[in-house]
Amino acid sequence: MTVVYMAHPVGDNPHANSLRSRRWLRWLHTERPEWVVIAPWLHDLEVLGHLDREAALIRCEAVAAVCHDVVLVGGEITEGMRREARACGVWEDWTHLGPEPPDDEMDAELGGLPVGA
Repeated sequence: MTVVYMAHPVGDNPHANSLRSRRWLRWLHTERPEWVVIAPWLHDLEVLGHLDREAALIRCEAVAAVCHDVVLVGGEITEGMRREARACGVWEDWTHLGPEPPDDEMDAELGGLPVGA
């Protein structure tokens, strides 16, 4: 299996982007079952909040460096996402798909993670 790091914007609204990134994570797991998709920065947001962004990016770069690939999602590429992609050296830019995953029908199954949050 291929271990793929999912990079997604965090930005000025970490809560809404956390919800959006979970939808992307779910979609990638469904669409690419041959991938082991990880997003360790989600845990940083939940546990540490937005306290030390630089330290979080350094941890993310360390994880991305040992992955096979980085997939960029979420409608835009941020500087943090660029850093994660460069750390891995291999990446796929899927931001052209937009801020939400292509199949929004599964959102109801996610237990209250609203679309467009």
